[in-house]
Amino acid sequence: MKKKNATYYILSFLIPMLMLVITFALAKVYPFGNNTAVVGDMKNQYAAILTYGKENFFNIHKLLYSNSLALGGNFYPVLTYYLLSPINLIALFFSNKYIPLFYLINICLNAGFIGLTTHIFLLKSKFVNKYVDETISKEIVNVLRLIFSTIFTLSTFYVQYSHTIMWFDAIIFFPLVLLGYEQLVSSNKVILYCISLILLILSNYYIGVMVLVFLLGVTLFWIILSLICKKKCLLIMKKSIYLLLYTILPIGVGSIALLPSFLGQQAVYQEKYQFSLDKIYPLRDSLGSLLNGNINNADMPMLYTSIFT
Repeated sequence: MKKKNATYYILSFLIPMLMLVITFALAKVYPFGNNTAVVGDMKNQYAAILTYGKENFFNIHKLLYSNSLALGGNFYPVLTYYLLSPINLIALFFSNKYIPLFYLINICLNAGFIGLTTHIFLLKSKFVNKYVDETISKEIVNVLRLIFSTIFTLSTFYVQYSHTIMWFDAIIFFPLVLLGYEQLVSSNKVILYCISLILLILSNYYIGVMVLVFLLGVTLFWIILSLICKKKCLLIMKKSIYLLLYTILPIGVGSIALLPSFLGQQAVYQEKYQFSLDKIYPLRDSLGSLLNGNINNADMPMLYTSIFT
């Protein structure tokens, strides 16, 4: 049984990664042709920042303060947003001219790891497996887990934003955070939740904040569901306190990235937020964004059906 599980773990990692490699090869993306995976902000920002970080990896003072920022400035917020993921260590083995190849490898690795962690969640989650039809053979269920982990990995969200690699370095840990959350609620096991949430926040605090908002929504849903199921209020309150405490802990550890970055952002000019009900996007044009690859108007929102789900 363990050998079979290992096989599915490997497949969940390899299938989405190989699908991307084949897609890049057909599109003649380097090293399969003269096109490049370095597009958008990756071309304008990420490549230069990664190259600077790679060249100064052993000069810690230059990663904290850089003379390359205008007349000189605090580099730490840049470091925490773009470069904290351990996957960036692979770039140390690439010369500057091969950074586009590193980015292609990074995009493919992200897909593989997200597929793997999603498969682990689908396999280990008691909540998900409670609704699995026991009349279906285990082999079919395992294949379905592979299919759904691949679908989640290669969703339109990933395809459209895959060049924003630091986001997906963090999203790798998201299924593990969910699994750890479930273990904390169901059996008071805290290790997976705390460690995976810490790693997610440190990998990219931007995605980390979004996940924290998501966890708040899930917690409210869990409380309402528990009350509907007539569970004891005292038990719900106790579990809620556990959740709060063991979420504050990762936030506290992650504050080594969150707090300096927040303070650094205060030094940047920020437009005041203004709420308005004015129509910005015509409905007809917005619906066109549901089609993958529709880039006729870069200002239009990117839509994908999973938003409604």
